[in-house]
Amino acid sequence: AASAAALAGTCLLWNGTALSRPGVAPPLLAAAAVAAVNTDVATVKKDPLGGVGAPLGKRVVLGMDTNINFHTAWDNWEAWSKEMEPYWTKDMIYDFNYVGEWGFGPMHGLRAWFDGEHMHYNRALPDCQFTDFIRAATNQTCTSASYGLARWTAPFAGVPPPPTKPWVKVRDLDFYLLEGERIKINWCIIDVVDLFMQAGYNVLPPPPMSTDGYLAPAAMDGDPAPLSAMVDPQ
Repeated sequence: AASAAALAGTCLLWNGTALSRPGVAPPLLAAAAVAAVNTDVATVKKDPLGGVGAPLGKRVVLGMDTNINFHTAWDNWEAWSKEMEPYWTKDMIYDFNYVGEWGFGPMHGLRAWFDGEHMHYNRALPDCQFTDFIRAATNQTCTSASYGLARWTAPFAGVPPPPTKPWVKVRDLDFYLLEGERIKINWCIIDVVDLFMQAGYNVLPPPPMSTDGYLAPAAMDGDPAPLSAMVDPQ
């Protein structure tokens, strides 16, 4: 910041007229100031994703999941794959609990996932925002419990949404296995039956117990819990 301030001091603004150091164009001074700021920021220490003490599995999966919530180029294979490729092995497997009209079985490779569950889900539940309330991990594994909030606007799992296109809460569980520093397998489980029931589609007989709860832990262990630095690895 100090170096940026020093450079900025060489360029003054008076009555709308830029005065610069003789022989140096103002744009060059501005570029130099920006470069100085970037250099200073790059040297600032900051906590890793997941917080201090977060194991590798949590850091990698959290980085990938952040892109999921941003919906970065979600319907553009070339751009989306560039965003996602650093987090996955070449032979990655995405295993979704409901495999629909795109074919049966786990999806092998990023392109199969993109053309399969990814596009199917994002067309049906666009701009779905997921909130994690549990994320536990080791260096080579990770799991999360979360819920997504979205409007159901197009057919999902072969079922059309009601005419009102209601807001729904999507219950989600994920389990990950890493290979080195990348995700090799993601097992994803979504409570499709509960999603249908929220929209008034009772596809199963009435349950003997309440199904109203899918809540965060009743403890102050972090959000999502647990905060890795507080966990005894034993």
